[in-house]
Amino acid sequence: MSSLGYRAAVTHNFLGTAQLATGHTDDALQSYQEAMRLDPKYSAPCGNLALFYLRSGQVDQAQEYYKRACQIDSTLCRELASRFANALPDRSPMRAPTPH
Repeated sequence: MSSLGYRAAVTHNFLGTAQLATGHTDDALQSYQEAMRLDPKYSAPCGNLALFYLRSGQVDQAQEYYKRACQIDSTLCRELASRFANALPDRSPMRAPTPH
């Protein structure tokens, strides 16, 4: 992926975060998806989507994006795992998927 693709992905990720903070949920989700499309190896939008769906109570979708983030970035994976554990104390701890 080119440097330009990465920069555009970062921009879309930040845009999604700003949109989410201002209540523009649908726009935020589209921005995060676009960031993922522009640079599939950039983990931040996956993590943001995981947290969005976790906070929305859509645990299955949250776990899907959590797994994607973990496949890309083990550090982000550990950070997300602790947030999931705090948000879902009655569930067994989430485990990072094994790398391929």
